[in-house]
Amino acid sequence: MVSHAFGLMNAPNTFMRLMNHVLRDCIGKFITVYFDDILIYSKNLHDLEKIKAIPKLPTPKIVGEVRSFHGLAS
Repeated sequence: MVSHAFGLMNAPNTFMRLMNHVLRDCIGKFITVYFDDILIYSKNLHDLEKIKAIPKLPTPKIVGEVRSFHGLAS
């Protein structure tokens, strides 16, 4: 086993297993869990209501804003 930052071992596997358990009713319908990411999708290409806030997000200008956005997006 490899020890990761802060002494966490197998953190991605643990997260993925937990998310697969918690989101089991939604997986394959509109959610996919891949390592440390949760992808939420729609089969309807014209459902703009769910994504209308994304283009309105301000462009990060400094390192702190980029880190903040990355945390939000992750």
